[in-house]
Amino acid sequence: FIGLTTGSTGIPSGGVITHANALRHTASHEAWRYPQEDVPRPPAHVLIVLPLRLAWTIGSVLVHFAVGGPVVLLPEAAKIDDLLRAAIAWGDAILTVAPNACRYFLRAAPGTGLLLPKLRRLETGGQPLYGDERRAILARVTPNFHESYGSTAAGFVAGSAGPDVIAHPDSVGRAQPGIEISIVDPAGRPVPVGTDGEIRSRPLKAQERCPESGGAGGGERIVDGWCYTGDIGHLDAEGYLYLKGRGTDLIRRNGVEIFAAEIEAALGAHPGVAEVAVIGVTVGGNDQVAAFMVKRGALDHDDVARHCRERLKPDQFPDRVFYAEELPRIPGGKVNRIRLQEIAADAIKQGR
Repeated sequence: FIGLTTGSTGIPSGGVITHANALRHTASHEAWRYPQEDVPRPPAHVLIVLPLRLAWTIGSVLVHFAVGGPVVLLPEAAKIDDLLRAAIAWGDAILTVAPNACRYFLRAAPGTGLLLPKLRRLETGGQPLYGDERRAILARVTPNFHESYGSTAAGFVAGSAGPDVIAHPDSVGRAQPGIEISIVDPAGRPVPVGTDGEIRSRPLKAQERCPESGGAGGGERIVDGWCYTGDIGHLDAEGYLYLKGRGTDLIRRNGVEIFAAEIEAALGAHPGVAEVAVIGVTVGGNDQVAAFMVKRGALDHDDVARHCRERLKPDQFPDRVFYAEELPRIPGGKVNRIRLQEIAADAIKQGR
């Protein structure tokens, strides 16, 4: 079968996935999803609201079918509050959502207690959350929080849950059973521990990328049995993986390389910012940094500027800041960065 990427940064690309590879990655994912328990329980219902064409969604469905578990499609959950009501109604279930849904659950969480105390597992992936958000989800939404990292061609690569989130909140976890992660330089040579480079993994989930994909897909490619993800990050001495950002999201301003994810993490830590997305927009042959922010209550621009000076290097300061009621999204919940670039470019042309 063919699994598609979400298309948040370009035309969706596809990967050709065989049943053998799907089941091999299923075994790795399932072993982690259901760790050894003192009292065995039957598989919980998996609640799916994401588009079925996505490789991640197909994988979640196949993973669960492989152990005889039921999958519940929720097409009626068109709005995020519908999804929350469904999760509360189903109780003992596994909920697979995009990161923005996790942020909504945090905002909806009560002052004391848990928002989803009966949920067996809350799963997310695709775009990393911030360390403070991960810890807050454990404390206020559900202690059964699971964040995975992977790609269409690589499949499920690394993950973090429970104690790992507490001890390493800024990491997306360690390699899953049977998966090898390596960090390499532009020439494909492994780099020392703690050094940033491109993330690659093996064995592959997709045996090949669709020829029609061209160069789309965020720089992901298959070379000599490795999936080069196009993401930049590093491994620490314990094998925990830390993401720096996607290579295609790298902003080059006045000869300085800037990762959007670092600026997003800093701005997202401000209590008055509900959500943020940072992009690069080309002006006069050079990149500028544009930040789009959704306010949480009152948000003073001067206060945001002070916050930037405290947490960012001078060459990371945004050139332009846009405030929005909400960020544009693609099916599946990811931020539509192509649309953000169009909005920023239009504003620059109009002198705003």
